[in-house]
Order: sequence, then C-alpha cells, then structure tokens
Amino acid sequence: MPDMNLINLSGEPISAARKSVGTELRRTLGDNVRKFRNGRNLSQEALAFEAGLDQAYVSRMERGACNPTILIVERLAKALGVPLDHLFSNPRK
Repeated sequence: MPDMNLINLSGEPISAARKSVGTELRRTLGDNVRKFRNGRNLSQEALAFEAGLDQAYVSRMERGACNPTILIVERLAKALGVPLDHLFSNPRK
C-alpha cells in the first residue's frame, strides 16, 4: 500500500510519527475497551446498547479502526463502570 500523504486543515503534511501516535492511542483504547467488556462478560452488542452506540461502531473502535470523540469514550467508560482514564492506560506487560 503506498504511503498516504495526509495533510491537516491548514494544508500542512502530517508526520508519520504523529500518525503512529494516534494509531497507538486508538489501539490502546480499543484493547482496553475489549478487556473491560470481556471482564464484565458483555457482548459488543450489549455494550453498544448500554452506551447508546451501534455494535458495528464498537467493533471498529476495538480494532482501532475509528477515532471516537471524547464524549463517546465517556459513554463507554460509564457503560463499562470504569474511570475514563482507565481506557487510555497502557496495559502492563
């Protein structure tokens, strides 16, 4: 796949390092949502219902394939019963 030259709203190129930071953050968020969801024995559909979201959106978010707003993340944290910052914590290795 060719390297995509992304630009911001000002027309400036977005660096590869900056793109990778966002990708890593989305992956961390998705991994944590999945971890807490599984810990509560919730399906994606059940979590989506509790958070007022679509199941397909929860699936994309767990894979790091979308960029949810902080309001969506807050709804997920409430539905999962965890503090918001727990969804952004790097898992211990």
